[in-house]
Amino acid sequence: MSTKPNKQLDEKMIKRDAKARNCIVQNLADSHLNTVRGCTAYEMWKTLSETYEREGLCGKIMLKKKLLGMKMTQEETIQEYSQRFENVVSELRAVGEDEMKKTEKIVQFLMSVHERYSTVVAILENMKEEDLTFEFVKARLQSEDEKATKDSSVRNSTAFQVSSSVVCFKCGKIGHFQRKCFLNNRGGHQGNNRGDHSYNRGAQSYNRGAQS
Repeated sequence: MSTKPNKQLDEKMIKRDAKARNCIVQNLADSHLNTVRGCTAYEMWKTLSETYEREGLCGKIMLKKKLLGMKMTQEETIQEYSQRFENVVSELRAVGEDEMKKTEKIVQFLMSVHERYSTVVAILENMKEEDLTFEFVKARLQSEDEKATKDSSVRNSTAFQVSSSVVCFKCGKIGHFQRKCFLNNRGGHQGNNRGDHSYNRGAQSYNRGAQS
């Protein structure tokens, strides 16, 4: 029996294996080249699958911990924090994590927002679950940001108006009360100077009387 067909088949397999290995190596990071050195295409694929599976699991755990440990800072707005929160959720999806359930996502988000939203959070917690969406929750919290900004603007405007209408009875200038007038301290120094001048004049009169 001729072995030529088997030899030709082996040569084809070798060429295909070489082509497959070349394709894998070209798309492989340098850090993994030593891992697959000397392997067939099948062995390369199996080794890489196991390696990336382990790395994928590690990545999922790290991102999950990151999400569960997230806290909104005092300086952040809801818009800024929700973007940071959703970025981590997207990263989890990218490494193969199942889509977060709607309720789970909302609960985690509300647990991590700043305490200044506690009143709004309490209202949202008492709403029906089917009425809540992440976008609705975010919008409700954003409206609280807008309200706080508006209130702050009104307070500053009122304070400015009050300050602008106050007239100091001491210096006659606008913007402060008499008790906070800068002339209060200056007046004290002036008083001391006047006292010194009076003392000097008295001393001079005494000396002239003694000489006569």
